[in-house]
Amino acid sequence: MNANSTNIAFAQLAAQAICDGGEVDYPNKVILHSTVKNNQKVKCVYDKLKNLSDTIFNDVINNHFDSAKNADLTFRIANITTGEDAETRAVFNPQTQETRYNIVFDTNFVQNASTIEIALTLIHESIHAELIERLVRLGLIVDINYLNGQGTSITFTGNSQVFSIQTVIFNQLLVRYNAFPPQNNNQWNHEFFNALSYRTKMAQNLVNIHAWLNDTENDFLTNVNGDSLNFYGDFTVNELMNYITWIGLEETQEFVNNIQSHPLEQTKKNYVENAARAHYTNNCL
Repeated sequence: MNANSTNIAFAQLAAQAICDGGEVDYPNKVILHSTVKNNQKVKCVYDKLKNLSDTIFNDVINNHFDSAKNADLTFRIANITTGEDAETRAVFNPQTQETRYNIVFDTNFVQNASTIEIALTLIHESIHAELIERLVRLGLIVDINYLNGQGTSITFTGNSQVFSIQTVIFNQLLVRYNAFPPQNNNQWNHEFFNALSYRTKMAQNLVNIHAWLNDTENDFLTNVNGDSLNFYGDFTVNELMNYITWIGLEETQEFVNNIQSHPLEQTKKNYVENAARAHYTNNCL
């Protein structure tokens, strides 16, 4: 599909989204479905991430997806039947070389999640989609297909096995990318980074956005360090955000090496994961 045809296709999606009450970020080809636009909490966190400079979320949205006009990205809220808090639903058309990504937040998750969980999920799923898009552009993925109620499946080049998107986690994607890095490919104007540096950047982004999300009258750090169930001593904000970024990465080798293999670290991670829901504000102002 040439650039003009791709732009026409996006314009049609954008027009339909606006008719349905959604919102469109035209420069970056991002669509906010009406379910996101009309959800105060998710829309507020999204706007804060977009307005906060130098975040990996902005890097993905503004640079990575914007560097390949074959990809369309939509955020929406819907019921997810696979049990996930969020899904990256992708469909690749090999004839047109067009990929469409729907990042979907589960309705119940959105209702119950704290704002820091929403921020983490926005970043996490955007990275997930961007990594998959890199592999598509490099020709390392030959098919992506979303089936309602069954999730998204991915078929890699030279591998007849079909992977569900839930099992295609960061380090597996990065192994593929690292094995076949783009050479002289001006479509990707970003550095290569491994799963650990991704998570490190995510942690710093959560520290940065925390200043915008935290309710100082119901301070997260104070709540955690004063919690009678906190048997681990006082945390810092950086430590808390570091543990929070492991959520969703439990199947990675980095998690096994750094958290799962160390019982104290595992219990700390479990505690902080619960604290992110119990002690962080549910409201975005």
